[in-house]
Amino acid sequence: MVHLKEKRIVFLDPRNIKTGYATTDQNERYRLLLLSESIRENGLILPVTVRTSGGIYVAVCGEKRIKASILAGVKKI
Repeated sequence: MVHLKEKRIVFLDPRNIKTGYATTDQNERYRLLLLSESIRENGLILPVTVRTSGGIYVAVCGEKRIKASILAGVKKI
């Protein structure tokens, strides 16, 4: 059983969140670009989930949204 120490909402610079997501093919890059345009126009509708590891924020859920936010030029998510 996992015990969560603290749950809270924070706004972070997406460039400061470590992800393991890498675009590999042209279709994936295109979908990421479309997502970034949507985020630029509508904002980030679904939040991302991160955890801290040694003072570093690591993506748990929403890696594509993080990368698309960076492409969109979003400063805080």
